Amino acid sequence: MIWGKPQNLKRSLVISLFDGTKFDVVAQLTYGAFLALFILLLSLSLGIAGFFQKERKRIFSILGFNFSFLILFGVFLFSLSLF
Repeated sequence: MIWGKPQNLKRSLVISLFDGTKFDVVAQLTYGAFLALFILLLSLSLGIAGFFQKERKRIFSILGFNFSFLILFGVFLFSLSLF
């Protein structure tokens, strides 16, 4: 009820989190976060591998490694601030 007496919002949030649609959205966001973390780790490892190849330009592998590391480090710091 919109204009009526306020309800227990904590209880309604917990119930609505586990009904069909909102739980699916939370699951998709979780899958997306793990996919982004996997892509960051992959790009970090490719930057390290590109650094050790002799015939490649090392500046691009160093830039890729640095950008991936900074994003991963920022995600780590953000996750620490949640606790």
